[in-house]
Amino acid sequence: MEELCYNRLMEQAIKTLFETKEPQVYALYEQLIEMVRHAIGVFEIHPKKSSIHLHHGADFLGIHPKKKWLDINIVLDHPLEDPRLVHTDQPSKNRYHNYLRLSDPEEIDARLVEYLRDSYALMSMRNGVNVG
Repeated sequence: MEELCYNRLMEQAIKTLFETKEPQVYALYEQLIEMVRHAIGVFEIHPKKSSIHLHHGADFLGIHPKKKWLDINIVLDHPLEDPRLVHTDQPSKNRYHNYLRLSDPEEIDARLVEYLRDSYALMSMRNGVNVG
């Protein structure tokens, strides 16, 4: 019963993040989550005040809903070179936050899957969590 209540609260917190966004933004989010579930593995969803974090040992993906697109933050040990890249910062010696902008379902592609697999493995390994 507690888990059911938690899931409903989490779903409501997520839907609240999309209330002022265009409908295609939520559709992109759902597509991204399904891709991660099928292509990468087990993870937890942590809704925050203005974003959603995917967690496996540590946060490996940040999702930031905007009015007409999703900005995502992929944590890696190197900067990315990708046309969707908006910004990269380096919070520590071996960690880079790569910010990509997604506005079209076709941008959720094999290349993005590869980035997310690398981030998932990196953040799991750094925190002693088994991958897969």
